[in-house]
Amino acid sequence: MAYVTSRPPVPSRLNNFDVLRLGAALLVVGTHSFAVVAQPEPASILDASRGTWGHFGVLIFFSISGYLIAQSWQRDPLAGRYMLKRASRIFPALAVMTVITAAVFGPLTTDVTLREYVASPNTWLYPIVKTALFVPGNVDPPGIFHAVPYDGVNPSLWTLPVEFTCYTVLMIVLLTRVPPLVATIALTVGATALSEPALWAATPLAGLTANALFSQSILVMATFFGGAALYLARARIPLHAGVAALALIALVLVGFTPWGGLAVPFLMPYVVLSAALALPVLPLGRLRGWDLSYAVYLYGFPVQQYVVHLTQTDSALVVFILATVALIPIAALSWRYVEKPALEWGRRRLRRVAEATA
Repeated sequence: MAYVTSRPPVPSRLNNFDVLRLGAALLVVGTHSFAVVAQPEPASILDASRGTWGHFGVLIFFSISGYLIAQSWQRDPLAGRYMLKRASRIFPALAVMTVITAAVFGPLTTDVTLREYVASPNTWLYPIVKTALFVPGNVDPPGIFHAVPYDGVNPSLWTLPVEFTCYTVLMIVLLTRVPPLVATIALTVGATALSEPALWAATPLAGLTANALFSQSILVMATFFGGAALYLARARIPLHAGVAALALIALVLVGFTPWGGLAVPFLMPYVVLSAALALPVLPLGRLRGWDLSYAVYLYGFPVQQYVVHLTQTDSALVVFILATVALIPIAALSWRYVEKPALEWGRRRLRRVAEATA
């Protein structure tokens, strides 16, 4: 993996990306453990945008994603091949999860009859709409999880359309004649400014930027572009653990100011990527290369809802422990039998196309 740190580079996969992503996914699960029992989600002092620990986990995801996606583009800057790689990572596991949600969690938890459940168009539309990353009105299967405090199926999926938008925007910009580093820095600055409602309070954009989900989405996009810029600037901005510690302290301090969110896309990726590439590599043994984070993230909320449905607990700690115990084997199965085969299929497809072209 090409990058610059204060130490010699380590071979591909000998990094902390998988650990950080799994930790980020578990932060999301931990935060949502409060939501599913109708308790306030705890805020993170490390998130200068004054978000929750779950939002902090999402920022970790997007920091890493921006860096690795920019690396992927530079290694193979062809639009069709690039999008095939992205699609083979995102869609197969998402499709399987949405089908399991509708076909398994739905019948087990719905408060309508099985006949009504099967006859509802939403039962069949849910996997299609969610896998296609559409964000229309409510298409949740009827009656699902209505008996638990949080009436919703899987609100975590809001990040996936944002992520795919980042992939697309980055590709389009890098296809232009604008120097890649200049382009990604401009995207980071522009998205950061757009994410701060106070900057637009007296403009026609005030109503749009005041929407919490919009501002949150734009901020994580800015963090993605910040990670991409760090990859493109890796020869100029080396990753260093000591500098990252100072950046983390700065993040905490600016979080106490009204403008803390403006620092996130510039400091957060540096902290996260330094932890991935400039710190000692954590020993994972045979688990190295198993990326469990995506499935933990995908299945987290419905599994937590099902835990509450079964136990009727009002303890966030109980939900977190039981859900995590269930999610790790689910994620391992998803990686072994869905995600990894899909990625291998994508690589084989690209090799066949390259051979045919040659």
